[in-house]
Amino acid sequence: MKIVRLVIKKVAEKKGITYDEVWKKIKKGYFSGEMMHLRDVEDVFGHGSLRFLGALGSGEVLGGRGELNQKFYMYFKTDDKSERNKIAREVLNERERLKYKERQK
Repeated sequence: MKIVRLVIKKVAEKKGITYDEVWKKIKKGYFSGEMMHLRDVEDVFGHGSLRFLGALGSGEVLGGRGELNQKFYMYFKTDDKSERNKIAREVLNERERLKYKERQK
């Protein structure tokens, strides 16, 4: 949840809306199937960020759980695109790394 709260906070700040509005869109989308709010995540964090987020808990990552959680958190905390890419290279397995890179094109 710490990562989700961080993502919501940054999306709200960048989009100029409240935290509650972003959270409401996510909850509504979960039940309605409306996924347009996911575009906001990629607008704020860059192409490939949803693929990276989706890898959390998927078994498609390398490393121990505590270390991974910290790296995932740092990925979304930083505003530095090169730092995000570095973290993605460290964390994602080969298959997911290729998909992540492809999404960035």
